[in-house]
Amino acid sequence: MLQKGMTELEYNTFDLLLQILINYFVLNVKCVFFIFFAHIYICGGGLTALLIAVERLCINCGCGIN
Repeated sequence: MLQKGMTELEYNTFDLLLQILINYFVLNVKCVFFIFFAHIYICGGGLTALLIAVERLCINCGCGIN
């Protein structure tokens, strides 16, 4: 549904960007949980696995933490 003051092109562009952001977030969350549980399975370290998963997410999203 179009918001008041939005053209159809603006709405479609906004909708596409929103879908891309949602898909990107879902993929990153899946990646973090995969790394987290894989590390727990291999090493048994919960906190270490969480830190590695968060670090991996930061590298993937490009926030500059290495």
